[in-house]
Amino acid sequence: MEALYELLGEEGLSMVAVTEEPKEQVLRYLERHPYPFQIMIDPRGELTQRLQVFGLPTTFVLDKKRRLIYSHVGAAEWNSPQIVDLYREALEE
Repeated sequence: MEALYELLGEEGLSMVAVTEEPKEQVLRYLERHPYPFQIMIDPRGELTQRLQVFGLPTTFVLDKKRRLIYSHVGAAEWNSPQIVDLYREALEE
């Protein structure tokens, strides 16, 4: 995710990672492994319930009008040509 963000951030890509892990644990992790994008802590899992997330990690891609154009459950190769093209397409809409 970091590689994709660094590649497309200047083109307008916004990214938010959501975790249900305890805040203290997340902060300790981020001290050692900082992310270039926002991390949201959802300790009660309200967002994952609302979005009907059943597997982790789950990725949602929204276009500029905040329409869902792609979702994926599982790991991904974030800097693969297919993924980069998908995100570029979302940024153009």
